[in-house]
Amino acid sequence: EINSESSSSATADIDKIEFKKQHTSPGSGFYTLGEIRSWTNGGFSGGFDIYTGKNTGGGSYASTHAMRISDTQEVVIGSIVSETRVGQKLALTAHGGSDRGGMVINSFYNNSAGPLFDFQVSRCNTAGSHTSGVVQSGDALGTIIFRGDDGDEFLDAAAIEAVVDGTPGNNDMPGRLVFYTSPDGSSSLTERLR
Repeated sequence: EINSESSSSATADIDKIEFKKQHTSPGSGFYTLGEIRSWTNGGFSGGFDIYTGKNTGGGSYASTHAMRISDTQEVVIGSIVSETRVGQKLALTAHGGSDRGGMVINSFYNNSAGPLFDFQVSRCNTAGSHTSGVVQSGDALGTIIFRGDDGDEFLDAAAIEAVVDGTPGNNDMPGRLVFYTSPDGSSSLTERLR
């Protein structure tokens, strides 16, 4: 248990746990491999930031921000800025920073099954429950959106969406894929194929 005596109500680091390793030269001290910092955004809300240690050359080391877990359970990797989409914050945001960015899903498993993205939608507001959660015809089950920077914001260029295509029933889930693109001079997605 770590108790903070800080009375700050402003956004600030409160406490941190440092992971250190001794330099190979005796008497040279320690360098930081990583840190977990707690923070508050005022009042009793807060979260955690995870930092990794980076050798900056000449025997100097710096902490580099790697990940944030917010008070609303958002996970942001590579930044402290969470992304929003259709007015909602996303649960996971990954920033590439000055790198290309991206994600890899590996499967090292002696089986014919490969890795997957699993989009699951229920109309029930309670996680893990299926009571009153049956989706309806026309409900989107998952969307992959491709967006580009126009100089001041990201705009939609293309999308692939899975949609319920009929009335679902027990052990019955009709579906369709819909493909969208934005025409030149617009940022509005238009259905092209289903």
